[in-house]
Amino acid sequence: MSFKRYILVLTVLVAAALAGVAVLNAASDPYQAYPFIGLDALAIRSDQIGSRTARAEMLSRGPWDVVILGSSRAQVGYAPDHPVFAGKRVCNASIVWTNIRELEVVHRYALEHAQPGRILLGIDFILFSGRRGFSLDFSQSRFAPDRDAISYHLDNLISLRASFASLKMLKALALDEPPEFTRLGQSVRHAARLRNGYRALFAKTLHGFLTNPETYGDFEYSQDRVDRFRSMLAQAREAGVSVDIVINPLHATQLEAVHLAGLWPTYERWLMDVTGIVAEESAKGGSFRLISFVDFEHCCDEAVPAEGDTQTIMSYWWECSHFKSSLGGLVLERLYARPDQMDYTLAGWELTPQTVPNYLSALRQGHARWEDTHPNEVEFVRRIARKAGLTG
Repeated sequence: MSFKRYILVLTVLVAAALAGVAVLNAASDPYQAYPFIGLDALAIRSDQIGSRTARAEMLSRGPWDVVILGSSRAQVGYAPDHPVFAGKRVCNASIVWTNIRELEVVHRYALEHAQPGRILLGIDFILFSGRRGFSLDFSQSRFAPDRDAISYHLDNLISLRASFASLKMLKALALDEPPEFTRLGQSVRHAARLRNGYRALFAKTLHGFLTNPETYGDFEYSQDRVDRFRSMLAQAREAGVSVDIVINPLHATQLEAVHLAGLWPTYERWLMDVTGIVAEESAKGGSFRLISFVDFEHCCDEAVPAEGDTQTIMSYWWECSHFKSSLGGLVLERLYARPDQMDYTLAGWELTPQTVPNYLSALRQGHARWEDTHPNEVEFVRRIARKAGLTG
């Protein structure tokens, strides 16, 4: 065979192989980029629905009446198909391991492409840390402003990333594994496994928060993140979009970790800063409300099963940071249900410059009361803090 013919045959074979890979990835469509081509039987099997690539594609398929944004807590906890949203197009476009700097870009993209009438924004303290930036996943998505169309589609169709995701979907289909996400973007299969029980999972999560520099381990309260939060509300105000800002629930043990990390004064400052910004942007004509579901009572102090108990199932928590949709549903009912349909198990505090001092006082009192009535849980968290090297 001549060299010229060899090159021609090789080129044809490579082109055929790439075409085959492209067909596989288009049919599997792990990032939901080609819904008119992708197979429905495979679509729901993708564990990439939570990726930034898929989130941007989901938002592009607007208009949506309501868009849910936030971190993994919002992704896990808030169901877009909850009865309070009946008759509305709702998606959960929350992303994991994020921060306000990244969410500002996602929020702007949502305003431009999803054209929502309302945004539910679930926030928490660590979103305002300066230790987190943009993820690699972000740069591969349409959220990245410099992402060109050619490289984007090549990445979706012939990259190893897409191919591995497609093969994983085929495996999930063959083994009839349960979906990890709904079609509307909610995570319905929490990644953590409970083989060792909740107590072990709580301990692991708390230790991670206390040692990871991107959470409490080396927390850096960032003025840049505060300013970007203000920018998000200004963008929504200018677009005429209402925003319900929810301070996500945390288990009491997680709040105890905030105390032991020495971050409670910063936590209170954050609450006051966020409250002030919402009030200022509301005074400029924005349609905003801020409600906190953080306290030391109600669902937030649900008893954690004893060590070694692998049978008891908690009603509201996967672990101390992520709440189940049962608790998220109470939040949604508090926000959107008619008064006669509302479950007041979780009341929530509507925060304004007038109410935030009383709320902070209630939190301090709640903490003192919780420490008095839950000495075993206090010691549980303190042992973890000592192991993390934070206390003597």
